[in-house]
Amino acid sequence: MPIVETFSKRQKAKEGEQGDVYRYDTLPTAFREQVLHIWRGALGVYHRPKMHDVDPRMSPANEYWEHIENTLARKVGLPHLGKSPYLDSAERCVEHLRTAPVEQVLDLIELSFGVIDRRPKDRALRRRHGADMASPR
Repeated sequence: MPIVETFSKRQKAKEGEQGDVYRYDTLPTAFREQVLHIWRGALGVYHRPKMHDVDPRMSPANEYWEHIENTLARKVGLPHLGKSPYLDSAERCVEHLRTAPVEQVLDLIELSFGVIDRRPKDRALRRRHGADMASPR
């Protein structure tokens, strides 16, 4: 598994050397909602399996959402993103996007957009090497 260097860690290291010209004190609600629209279009909607679902394979959207949520939660030292453990990974990412401090939101955006950027490459690899490849890491 690759080591993910988050925005906030790079930012703190950078500030130790020299002050940053830009400060990221606030992220407007409209911006956060725009990110949410990008996520829904690029990652897809989380599919909650139902009792009668026969296909044991996980939806690609679920894999992406779970990868994003688990990676960032591990990096920031939380059991999960968001406040409720009863939500699915996509809902927890959305809650975190809307309520977390600016630096954690920027970490989430950076990580999720990296997954979005790699997504077409992951699909091509899966087609080439079979659908049983591991999650999008």
